[in-house]
Amino acid sequence: VGELQSTKSVLDKFQKVTPVSRQVKFYLPSTIEILKESSETEPMVIAGYASVDIVDKDEQKITIPALKVAFDKFMGSGFENVNLVHSNITIGKVIPEFVDSKGKKWTSKVDENGLFCVCSIRGDIKKGREVIELIREGKIKAFSLGGEILERSYVNEGKAYENIDSFDLHEVTVCPQGKNPAA
Repeated sequence: VGELQSTKSVLDKFQKVTPVSRQVKFYLPSTIEILKESSETEPMVIAGYASVDIVDKDEQKITIPALKVAFDKFMGSGFENVNLVHSNITIGKVIPEFVDSKGKKWTSKVDENGLFCVCSIRGDIKKGREVIELIREGKIKAFSLGGEILERSYVNEGKAYENIDSFDLHEVTVCPQGKNPAA
């Protein structure tokens, strides 16, 4: 097994290829929320939207029906991976639900806004602890999706964009800023 890239080098590469976000007004939480702090034996639990029903920076929009089908398949796969910045470094998993210290139940689901994820980030491995610290510092504050487009259609309503009508969801990733500016 080769040497893993440092978390900082993974973030630096991602920031160099990610365009600056457009200024758009949102009414949804648009950053990761910490639901439970971590320790070396306990994971950190975070939540937020991983995809929202808007056109993203790549002029693509994942439809709500496509999100629902892909997410349901993903959650039943046994491979509900949370990765670091699309690097194939798995640092956690998407969990179906979590009850916080105040008794509020948080659920991973596709709703009318998009895909909301509750994720457990490993505190028992060095890479997981590095990511947890970056989340605390606000350097990692967004989610993104990784997958393969299976079907697409094109829409031209004032401005052309691509609808993703079907896709295989491979991963949810944590990152400084995703392609979907509301995630």
